[in-house]
Amino acid sequence: MVNVNTVKTWLREGKSAEECRLYAKSEIVSQAVQEFEHDSKSNTAVAVMEPPTEFESRAIPLIERNVPVIPLKPRTKIAFLNSWETKATTDRAQIEQWAKEYPDANVASVAKAEPGGIWIFEVDKQNFHEQVEQQTGQRIPDTFIVRSSPGRLLVVQCATERLTRAEHPALHRSHADAEHVGDLAM
Repeated sequence: MVNVNTVKTWLREGKSAEECRLYAKSEIVSQAVQEFEHDSKSNTAVAVMEPPTEFESRAIPLIERNVPVIPLKPRTKIAFLNSWETKATTDRAQIEQWAKEYPDANVASVAKAEPGGIWIFEVDKQNFHEQVEQQTGQRIPDTFIVRSSPGRLLVVQCATERLTRAEHPALHRSHADAEHVGDLAM
């Protein structure tokens, strides 16, 4: 979705307000034009944020959930790094550095056996959760679930706390509405 900052960037690049209205809502363009004109008159420097790389767009939502990640060769599960299992991190600065080095990289989540770590349960069979629930009589708990490709679910659970749907609704997916998030290789 196009926001005010994006439109201001287009204006700085020489696009007209009319051109911007082809891609953004009129009220967003109007606000951007007002801010752009104000910034121009006051000679205020405006920082331009670069759009996230493919790697960042996959890694950042994971590290925000305390899931350590590493970069992988694009569209594979092959790590760029030696000793990747010890280099997986949730450090934003390291993610930004890797994004510069490997902008198109795939992402791997790494479960570490340490306090505060996560565990990952990968299922390669559609509707497997129904079979587990039927055989055990227990429901798989609400947690962060990703559909990495059709028929594959990845269940991520924090080892030290249970995240609830009410506390973090954006983090959770039901088994039925798990979302495809690209080439995540968790």
